[in-house]
Amino acid sequence: MTNTDKQVSADKRYDVECRSSGSRPEAIITWWKNSRQIKRLTKNSVSVLSFVPVIEDDGKYLTCRAENPEINDSALEDRWRLNVHYVPVVTLKMGSSLNPDDIKEGDDVYFECNIRANPKAYRLAWFHNGHEIHHNVTAGIILSDHSLVLQGVTRHTAGDYTCLAANTEGKGTSNPVPLRVMFVPTCKEDREELLGALKHETVALRCEVDANPPLVTFHWTFNNSGDLTEVPPSLFTSVGSVSRLNYTPVSDMDYGTLACWGSNAVGHQRAPCIFQVVAAGRPFPLINCSVVNQTSDSLHVECLESFDGGLPQSFVMELLELPGLRPRYNVTVARGPPMFDIYGLEPGSSYQVNLYAVNAKGRSEPYVIEAVTFKGVAKFTGPSASLPMNPVLTGLIATAVGLLVVVCAVVVALYRRHQHRRHPRQAKLSQLEAALQQADDPASADGDCAGAGHTTPLNPTATTAGGVIVTADHRNTEDTDPDIIPNKYGTATTE
Repeated sequence: MTNTDKQVSADKRYDVECRSSGSRPEAIITWWKNSRQIKRLTKNSVSVLSFVPVIEDDGKYLTCRAENPEINDSALEDRWRLNVHYVPVVTLKMGSSLNPDDIKEGDDVYFECNIRANPKAYRLAWFHNGHEIHHNVTAGIILSDHSLVLQGVTRHTAGDYTCLAANTEGKGTSNPVPLRVMFVPTCKEDREELLGALKHETVALRCEVDANPPLVTFHWTFNNSGDLTEVPPSLFTSVGSVSRLNYTPVSDMDYGTLACWGSNAVGHQRAPCIFQVVAAGRPFPLINCSVVNQTSDSLHVECLESFDGGLPQSFVMELLELPGLRPRYNVTVARGPPMFDIYGLEPGSSYQVNLYAVNAKGRSEPYVIEAVTFKGVAKFTGPSASLPMNPVLTGLIATAVGLLVVVCAVVVALYRRHQHRRHPRQAKLSQLEAALQQADDPASADGDCAGAGHTTPLNPTATTAGGVIVTADHRNTEDTDPDIIPNKYGTATTE
């Protein structure tokens, strides 16, 4: 036989060759696995066997036998002991001394992990609901060889357990073994619940427990000022692990503590589910609310809480945008003290601030802070007709206007000076004419005084001065352009 390895892996295909020689006639070659024949070839000196070993083949012999059919007892054979490697085969079971249907809280439990592997497993791990668990004596978890011990099991210990073994061929995981732990009833939700009720108001009490087995019987008790009384079974209903009681306080003595108890096959509930029924109403309004800190976009308000109405209360701040009182922001504080912070507000906006206390019966009347305005530029509400004025541009315009005024003043002054130098004689004649008019026409002078500033035009006047007659008519000179020099006509006669 050739191609015979020292070991083979399960579920893989291998080809093994067997040769024979020297036989006349040719030998018949057959293949055997232990005592069972698996293949036969007639009159052939070479035979090749293709086979796939399985786990059960480990330790068996694969035999090639050659035999001359004409000669009795002429068979020759070659054997190969199979060394089959395979992934660990793992099985898990609970300790044989335990009854899986009768395990209660506080009992000790152990598991046994059986491993079949070639080569030998080099690792063993334990899992609870898919999570690996480790040796921890303090927690009551003990790993020893191929066993797991759980001391003082609880309801949290219940679940599926598996073990895993690994060798060079791979990892093998066991079958899951469930651990069911029976326990007395316990409250599924919070053990104590506070309820507020008005007189003649019915409150629905729901008592749900965890229990294994889940078949539970219930009873209720009422305690007020130390007096413990049983609640009649006719007042409550129970189905499975849930009991319901509708309770209506009528007088002050009906407020107190209701307790729900459950029992199952394991025992009685050790700690009841408690319901505190108190006289309750809406909370009183908050007091002394004030704005402690305010920026352009944030607000911090603090208040003092008042009576909570007999129930736990929370606090709410609402911001209503003015002037339309449109709700914009809401801040809730789950528990006291009532201190509110809000950020990201719009600069330039105004709000009315309403503050409330809230409990299960409703919310209080609001404490109102009438108007809180945040400094800054108000938000854009429409197009504007005015344009912003650049300070630099304004300065340039003012400078230009000033220069223009100065230039105009200089031009006017130069013009007047030029006119005075060009017409000095005309100015003197005008003064002379005015004097002559006053001398020759006293009435005009009087008229001038009486006329309150009215000027009468001069008539043509003839005056003799040293044989020279000067005739002047100034009727048109008053109406002519002062820039035009009037013509003067005169005659001189010589005797």
